[in-house]
Order: sequence, then structure tokens, then C-alpha cells
Amino acid sequence: MDEHPFKIFRERKIPVSINTDDPKMFDTSLAEEYQALCETFNLNEKEIFATIIDSINTTWLEKEEKEKLIFEFENELGITKHNK
Repeated sequence: MDEHPFKIFRERKIPVSINTDDPKMFDTSLAEEYQALCETFNLNEKEIFATIIDSINTTWLEKEEKEKLIFEFENELGITKHNK
């Protein structure tokens, strides 16, 4: 994972989504993927939240559904405009 261009993508504002292609086959979970990402790239809380929001924005959901999901995510974690 060290060679993954994650930081370059983030610096260039290229959305990155974190996924598990086949958790049973690769014996991993989405939580473990985020943990590996955090450990490899030394991410802070704001960077993780931004990556989660990017992941939502890269889905095939309708705009309204994306906005709702982001609102619920931010509301659940107490994220406001002041602490984004």
C-alpha cells in the first residue's frame, strides 16, 4: 500500500474511495481497509472524514441521496462547518 498514490490524489483533489472488493476472499473488512490507510499514510480525523465523503460522492446514488447520506454521516459524528 505504501506505493499507492493516495496522497498525490488527495493533494490534486482527485476523489478516492475506499472499498473491499471481496471481503471473504481477501479476509478483510472496510474497517480494516481504513485502518491500513490510516497507518500507511498517517491520516488525521479530517482526512478520514473527507475520504468517507469522497467515497459517498463517487457512488451511483442520485444527488439527493448522496446529500442525505453525507448529512446523516456528519450529523452522527457531530461534524459542522466549523470543524470540517
